[in-house]
Parts: sequence; structure tokens; C-alpha cells
Amino acid sequence: MSLLLALCVGGCKSEEETKPEATTPAGEAAEPEAPPPPAAKAGDEGGIEVEPETPPATDTSPALAAAVQAIVEEEASYPMELDALLELVPAGCDELVVVRDVDDLLAVGDATLVAIGPVLQRIAAAAEADGEAGSKAEVDRVLDGYEAVELALHGPELSADKGIVIADMGDEDVVIFGSSNPEALPALMRSLGAEPDDVPKHCKAVDAAPGYVMCSDGEELLTKYAPGKDAAGLRAKVAEHVSTAVIDDANVLMLMGNDSGKKGVVAIATPPGLVHITVGLPELPEGAAKVLGSGPSPALGMSAPGSAFVWTQLDPAGIEEKAKEAPFMFHNVLAKLTGELFLGSLAEPNALVALAGVTDPGPAGGLVAMAGSQLDQLPKDLPDGTKLAAAMETVTVGGATTQAVHVTLTPAKGGELLAAMGLTPEGWLFAGGGYAGVVLGAGKDAVEKIGAYAGADLSPEVAGSLPKPLAQSLVDRSASVVMHMSLDGLQSPQVAEGLAVVAKEIPASELPPGITSEQMMSMARAVVAPISGLSMWMAPPKQSKEIHVAIALLGDPRGVEGKAAYEVMRAVAEGGDPAALYGDLATRYASSDRALAYQARAGTRMDGALASSAVLGVAAAVAIPAFLFYSLRSEESVTKVEAVPSVVR
Repeated sequence: MSLLLALCVGGCKSEEETKPEATTPAGEAAEPEAPPPPAAKAGDEGGIEVEPETPPATDTSPALAAAVQAIVEEEASYPMELDALLELVPAGCDELVVVRDVDDLLAVGDATLVAIGPVLQRIAAAAEADGEAGSKAEVDRVLDGYEAVELALHGPELSADKGIVIADMGDEDVVIFGSSNPEALPALMRSLGAEPDDVPKHCKAVDAAPGYVMCSDGEELLTKYAPGKDAAGLRAKVAEHVSTAVIDDANVLMLMGNDSGKKGVVAIATPPGLVHITVGLPELPEGAAKVLGSGPSPALGMSAPGSAFVWTQLDPAGIEEKAKEAPFMFHNVLAKLTGELFLGSLAEPNALVALAGVTDPGPAGGLVAMAGSQLDQLPKDLPDGTKLAAAMETVTVGGATTQAVHVTLTPAKGGELLAAMGLTPEGWLFAGGGYAGVVLGAGKDAVEKIGAYAGADLSPEVAGSLPKPLAQSLVDRSASVVMHMSLDGLQSPQVAEGLAVVAKEIPASELPPGITSEQMMSMARAVVAPISGLSMWMAPPKQSKEIHVAIALLGDPRGVEGKAAYEVMRAVAEGGDPAALYGDLATRYASSDRALAYQARAGTRMDGALASSAVLGVAAAVAIPAFLFYSLRSEESVTKVEAVPSVVR
């Protein structure tokens, strides 16, 4: 792991001055020196405005471009035009929230609660068993309250299709929504048990906009209210932080200020099956413009489609500048970095990998040799009884040979989980071809495959398994940091069996009261069951200040296939066989973009997707139920429960 740490440090270190080159490992031909990267434009950071740059030209292959275009993403269709709602914002307001379609938000809630509802009931039952009387009643109140809100929004007195506007007027907020009755919202909130201070004190019809009502705690605000009718001006303020396309696609649009008074934007698009959140930062994180860059993502061409990964493209010019601070022994390694970093899994053979792109593996190979000289310092027996053996071995890369560190384990326990994921108890530290890094869970063939890999971009198969906004960003070179977590594998029988083995090793003292380790594992899987994948990515700071989050939902009652997946998810939550139910779904929708997700849940995939899901599952299985359990018991959670109807406030 010393090389991996060096490479991670290298992402923030580099050097200009010339120093002696490290020797290329025996048998491996050094690649020609890469031309120096173009000088970086003077970017800024930490609150200094960045001059937007034109994204770099791409040479995307026709197959990759076609794969991205073929991703089916239903366009969101909102009943209210954004500008019509922006016209209602009072003059002088520059902090606001606009919701164009409440029904779409409720659809997301439905797709989530169909699987989480039964889990909440089980957590409440466990809390009751631990002496927490009333826990089940609290959960029932949450679920019943959500249903009451849905019914009210589709009743005769509230018009969900007219949208909502919340305007910050300094000391008070004004809420504008569709209704024929000024008392409809206060009455609904009181019926749900809201505290008196949370219920708006004054409401009246909006004379200038028939069919709308406005509410506020300040009666004078309502008396003085007049629509600002400045949609163009508000759009311009929002466009300082996010693109026009993001604005037009948004269902929820928020313009807000931070503690220093600088404005930022949050835009949420809700097309069927996806929640796409874009955050336009008021300023860049310190140093981001100097460190992060843009470029192709060749390492993703080795990734297993539908698997989890973290990918980063550092700015080569920034690495070169930072290398001046690096210790001499790392200088040549840093000088050969391409800037690409990848943490994920291979498609074939199954393996977990941590890789850094290099123009010449020779200097990194020197660090591998250095690590190899210290292998006799490693313990042969680990505290849990696991046996460890380490040696230098020869691997062949592109017809040449090089040395790699090979570590093998004989697990005292837990080997079943590795076997269930198709992994072997061994690891490699290597440098060869275009990459240097660590391979876990596979033999020499995985190292040799990476060393021989010469792909230029992510594969069409990987692109097709991603949310379309993320796939398009990677193809357009408009992403510099990406974290994609595919959660479908957590629902597979293999992962369930492997996690059951892990559960037996969790001490009872580390579990929440009243919950067994098996219950914890099943709860963790059920809580994330509605989510097929979670993606986060950041645009290159020299291009924009946007951060994106995409939540891919497995089921969605707004579409035919989404509704089918929704019903399967409900059946599984109620105790149905996931292998059979998801397997049938995979057969029925074999040509769908989501077919890989159904296959992963059915357990018919045996590749890196399951391996990466297992790693996530071990962490999630401990964290999620504990969080839910203690949140349910806290007074703070009660406050949040009572805020359920806040979507219409």
C-alpha cells in the first residue's frame, strides 16, 4: 500500500526542477518521455471569480457517443412553466425556492417508502422490544402523515399542479401556492399535529394571481405583496451559478445565500427514475482550480459495467507545480503521472483495484522494488490467525517483464465472503504499461491485463450503465471528480449470504439495543433498496462551479417499466424471493438500460459489480441501521417527523 499512498500524495505534489531519473525495472522498456502539458491558465479559487473556459475538444468514438445517446431518459414534464412562478416572486427578493411539480416529488417519495416503510416498522418493533414505548406509533404517524399530505394535495382545496413559491423577505417568508381556500394549508398542518408556532398565522388570496393563496407570519407582508414580474432578472441571477440547461430542467430551484452573503443555487430535476441535483457554488473550494483538471477517462474502460468506482482527473500542470514540495524519492514518480486516478473493480477477472495513470511505469517500478526489499519485515501471522505470505514475482506486460509484490492470505475466517464475490485472498503492488497501483482479489492475470490495456476512454458498456447526465459529462470531458456507487448488488443473494457471514463476527456490544446482527444487515440492504445508484461529480473548476448528485431510483410509478420495478420492489420488501422476482424483471426488460441492475439484484451477475457492492455493504450494514435506530429515539427525529408537510409550506 506504500505505493498507493505515494500516488495519492502525488495527486497533490509535483516538481519543475530536473533531478536524476529512477531506473526502469529490469526487462521493461521505458516509454518515451511525454510532452510537457500546456501551461495552465491563471485560475482562481477560494472566493475569486473564475473565468470560464471552453471545454476541451473531444475525440469520442462513434460507439461511445452512440451508447450515451441511446441511454433512455424520459424527459421531465412539469405542469407549471418556471417563468410563470418566478413572476410571482416579490420585488427585492433574491433568496427563494420554486417548486414546479409537487406530484413528481411525491412520486419520488412513493418510490422510496415502498421499500423503506416495512423497514421502519421493523426498527420500531425492535425499539419497542428494547423498552422504547410508542416507537411504532411514531412510525405510523410518519407514514400516515405522508399519505394525508398526498390526499390533501389532490383534494379540492389544494392545487398541486400550480406549483409553490417561497420567498425570503428578510425577517419573514412568504409562501405562495395554488388553492381556492386561504385556510387550506393551516388546516392541513393542524390536522397533522404540527406545533402552533409552525403553522402560518396569516393567509389570503392573491388578488394579482387568481387561484393562488399566500401565507406568512407577518400580516403586513401580505398586505404589501405585489408580484415582482421579473422572471428574466431572477433567471440571470441563477445563471451566474448554473447553466441554462440546468435551469430549464429543474423542478425545484433554490437561490440562497451563505453566511458571508454570497449566493449559490440548488436545482433539482425529477425525470422518471432519477433525481438530478445540481449545486452552483458561490465560490470554489480552496485550491481546486489548481489541482483538478479535465480529460478522457480510459481507466473506466476496464471497469465492470454497473459497478461502483471513484475516478479523478488531476491537472498535470498542477501536479508539476506541486511536485516542488515532494520528497526527492517521489519526484520522478510524480513527473510521470497522467493525472488519472481510479478506484473500482475490473470486469474480468474479478478484482478490486486502485490505479494511477502513468506515462512511464519505470519510476513507480522503483518504488515497487523498494517495497519488495522490505517484505521480510511483514508478519507471517496476523492477530486473528490469518496466515500471510509475500514475495516478489515476475509479471509479463506487453511482451516485457517486470517485478511485482504479491501478497497472499490464508484467512482464518471470512473467506466465504470473498468466495461469494468471486475474489481470491491475494493482492498485488505493481507498475506496468500505463498504470501503477494495487490489485486485490485476483491473480497475476489481472495485473497483466491492466498492464496491457491501451484503451483511450470509458467503454460504451460502462457509459450505458451510468445516469445519462454523468455519462454525458464524462464524454464531454466536463467532469474532474466522479464517485459512482451502484447499490443493486447489495440486493443479490450472494451478497446477502456473504453479509450474513460478516454479521456473525459483529460483537453484540457494538449493536444498537434490541437489534441482532442479522437484522442489522437486512435493514441496511432494505433501506437502500429503492436506490439503484448514487453518483456525485464535480465539473472542472476552470470550466464551472457546479457539483452534481444523481440518485437513480429502481422503481418509479410514473412509467411502465418503472411501475413494474416498483411492484417487484414492494413484493421483495414483503418477503418475496429476490432471485425469482428480479430475475423475471431482467428477462422481461432484457434490452433496458436497467437490465444490469435487475441482473445484479437477481444474483445472475458474477463480476466486479458484486465485489464493489459487497465492500459498500459491509460499511452500510453497520452505519445505516444504527443511524436510523438512534434517530428514531431522538427528540430531534420527532421534530423532523412533524416537518413532513413542509413541502407545501
